[in-house]
Amino acid sequence: MSNKKDRDERRREEHIERRRTTPPRRSSHAKDRRASNYVRSRKIKNTEEEKSVGPDDNKVLLSQINSRLHRAKTEANSIPRYIQSLDNEIIDLKGRISDIRSQNYVYLKELEQEYSDLANKWENRKVSIESEANQKVNSLIAQVSQIENQMNPKMDISEINSLEPETRDLETYLDQMRYLVNAQLEEFREEQRSIQDKVFVAENTINNLASTSINWLQGENPVISVRAHNLDNDDHGVLTLSNRRIIFEEEEEIVLKRTLFIATEKKKVKEVKLEKPIGVVDTIIKGRVGLLKGSGAYISFKPSAGLDELKLDLNDTDVGNLISYFGMIDSGQFDEEQKHEPDDERDKMVRCPFCNAPYTEEIYRGQTTLRCMYCGTSFKI
Repeated sequence: MSNKKDRDERRREEHIERRRTTPPRRSSHAKDRRASNYVRSRKIKNTEEEKSVGPDDNKVLLSQINSRLHRAKTEANSIPRYIQSLDNEIIDLKGRISDIRSQNYVYLKELEQEYSDLANKWENRKVSIESEANQKVNSLIAQVSQIENQMNPKMDISEINSLEPETRDLETYLDQMRYLVNAQLEEFREEQRSIQDKVFVAENTINNLASTSINWLQGENPVISVRAHNLDNDDHGVLTLSNRRIIFEEEEEIVLKRTLFIATEKKKVKEVKLEKPIGVVDTIIKGRVGLLKGSGAYISFKPSAGLDELKLDLNDTDVGNLISYFGMIDSGQFDEEQKHEPDDERDKMVRCPFCNAPYTEEIYRGQTTLRCMYCGTSFKI
């Protein structure tokens, strides 16, 4: 009996201990009350924060929105200038083409036709693009005015915040409008840039050869001329490809007079250091040259010419143009523009005028003097 009594006593004590260590269960009503209290406290906090925003803070927020609206209006008004700028550039091209022709640049005969096609196409589309752009700009400016009319210094924070979505939508509309106008203009810009790049090559060639010491051959005309640094002998000057020759003309500045070790008089001297028939050129490839590994070109010559490779330091644009224009020279494109007799036909008929022996060695494009292998006489072709 006593054992049973002891067991009952232990069970009672264990039950009491469990009740003491286990936290009481809370009802769902208690949870709801806690959630409600949290929401109410957040609302009170937000209300207090709104009340804590003073008049000066409102002015700052209004000023920020006003600045964004002003910027949007300014950028919108600049969009029609994209169209006007392109129009001016297209008109300017006509005068530049006339200038290079007046200075005897005879190649790129397609320029006039390409310009005419571009000008006609642009004239047909310009008015509609301008009209559409102006409508969009006017619509955006009207939206800006609507938002500006809602603004006043007495607005509270909630009223100011309500302007934010409208301002953001307006900025998005501006981005879309700018993109659409530029997309319409890009077709014309691409053609304009293509013509402009060719005109630039001609203008650059004319400028580089303005005071040249080169004696041009009969029927010879420069195709492309670029400023270059010959890294093999450290000469600075101008590399020219004509329809007949490759020519490197060194430019050196000589001091004529010094005063207290300061050069007060200088003279630029030009001297042709390399002139070979254009046909001896084998390849022109782009590469990295010099200690800094900048843009440059490697010009290799045909083995029969007996010339070392030429390593030139050039800017990236000139390298690309040099390679492209050499390809056109080598293909005979510029000969056709000048209506020259093809070289391969001429080569078949060459005979020594003194002994009438045929000349069987390779004749390079642009070569004008030959030496007869039979009688040793030099003669012109």
